[in-house]
Amino acid sequence: MDEEIRRKTAALADDRAYFVAYAQTLVGNTEDAEDLVHTAYVKAIPHIDAVRNLRPWMTTVILNAFRSQSRRKRALPLEEVLSEPAEPFFEVSDGIRAVFSQLADGEKQVLESYLEGQSYGAIAQEQEISKSQLRGRLYRLKQAVRARLAYLSVYL
Repeated sequence: MDEEIRRKTAALADDRAYFVAYAQTLVGNTEDAEDLVHTAYVKAIPHIDAVRNLRPWMTTVILNAFRSQSRRKRALPLEEVLSEPAEPFFEVSDGIRAVFSQLADGEKQVLESYLEGQSYGAIAQEQEISKSQLRGRLYRLKQAVRARLAYLSVYL
């Protein structure tokens, strides 16, 4: 049994680059990804003897560790964080500036228009999409921004 645990632990170590790359897709940078993988390893090692498929199991452990960290430091709703009208959106905080800089140009434009209070109709027309498509995009965009802000608040 001890030999099996050593073999599985060595296999985890061999796949570390894969796990860090996966974690980086969740958190956005290598340093935070390394921390997330370390946290997942600490949670996973005591249970390694019961696992058959290490790689899929470990990616699930990493994802659950990311979700736990995000839930622990739940950010305020985006609208509350940005409620000070005197400041431009990109000057609200370092965390928001960092998240905003990672957005694609189209996403930035949609989010800026939404936060400036433009109607869904006006934004949809500007983007040349339907209102329902815009609502879906805004929902996914706000969820992504909230998740990133929640994660960043763990490390700020």
